Amino acid sequence: MNDLTVLLFMGSLVFFTAWLSWLTNKLRNALDSVDTSGADIEEIRDGVELVAQILHKLPELMPSFNMNTSPFQPLVEAFAQNIMGQQPLRTHDAPRDSEGRYIGARQEEQGKEQT
Repeated sequence: MNDLTVLLFMGSLVFFTAWLSWLTNKLRNALDSVDTSGADIEEIRDGVELVAQILHKLPELMPSFNMNTSPFQPLVEAFAQNIMGQQPLRTHDAPRDSEGRYIGARQEEQGKEQT
């Protein structure tokens, strides 16, 4: 039994040594890949700095459009004048005659024919 214990101990020692060598080799390869990725990180950092510089200069390169008034300002003014009674909005239909023509159309047509 004493010989069996020694053989078991030696087998365990050989297995542990092989396993430790395998782990050391794996760690060495991982550290080598980290060293090579450091150069990639520097390239990425340089690229990000270049993009940041372009983004800071972008407002200078873009044309500027200045609008002193809002596009909705005429509509708001028309509604405000309607509320105050100064100018009525034309949202109703003009009156028509029995033939379906607008009532003021004949007078305008007659005025055009005379000129």
